[in-house]
Amino acid sequence: GFSEDNIIAIYGGVDLNVINAVPTPSNILYDAVFMARFHEQKGPMVAVKAWEELIKAFPKAQLAMIGNGSEEREVASYIKKKGLDSNIRLFGFVDGQEKYKILKSSRIFIHSAIYETGGMAVAEGMACGLPVVSFAQEGFKYCYPQGLLGVLPIGNHHKLAASIGDLLVDSKKYAILKKEALELVAREWDWDKRASFVLKKMNEI
Repeated sequence: GFSEDNIIAIYGGVDLNVINAVPTPSNILYDAVFMARFHEQKGPMVAVKAWEELIKAFPKAQLAMIGNGSEEREVASYIKKKGLDSNIRLFGFVDGQEKYKILKSSRIFIHSAIYETGGMAVAEGMACGLPVVSFAQEGFKYCYPQGLLGVLPIGNHHKLAASIGDLLVDSKKYAILKKEALELVAREWDWDKRASFVLKKMNEI
């Protein structure tokens, strides 16, 4: 019974003041980082299997994984069984400055969600200057129209691994996506701007 004129969609935001206060480390420790709930929806096993594929071409490549959840034990067991301990580090749940230190110590943000509409973790990765490699979710055309390398078909870890590998060696494409990611977050995902937008709309009612 509500008029469309009285409805607005509010996306989330990232606190750039907090993120920018975390210094960028002098050394990059991880070639990529995964940060999400360890749940089938977010595809942590897909990320692990993609990394297993990637290290065939990049034997020393390092992946940081932040998060916990129902697939945490399965992921840890698979890593141990396949001997991936030297290439994948599990951090569990991490928040605050420590989380942003890990993100800023990485080169690429992996978002291997199987089904997704938005995903705030992507915005946090972009805010830390990370290009994103993700499956090409339909909603990302609107939420993340730049700074993100979309992969199809969704769920294919071989294609995901290939795209990550391409970005690791293509410095020109990497620089473009990094610039796009930082610009997008500053323009659309800064929490101060989100709050101002909401307040403006409320005042118009």
